[in-house]
Amino acid sequence: MLYEAIFIPEGMQKPPKSIINDQSLAHYYENWGKDIYDIALVIEIDGEFIGAIWGRKFFIKEKVMAFLMKIHRK
Repeated sequence: MLYEAIFIPEGMQKPPKSIINDQSLAHYYENWGKDIYDIALVIEIDGEFIGAIWGRKFFIKEKVMAFLMKIHRK
């Protein structure tokens, strides 16, 4: 889901899926769920994945909340 949540501006080409291995993105998913500030909600209807939303609070200089969302498109 991390790859699907990457914002790609209109007219821009999608990056390769290997981008999720880029260490600059690791802080979004490393040790997911081990901190009380990691939250997620996955939506499924009749066994079909509809979407997901997740967030993580970072403590880098100032308190910042990261927010990522993936909506399934048909």
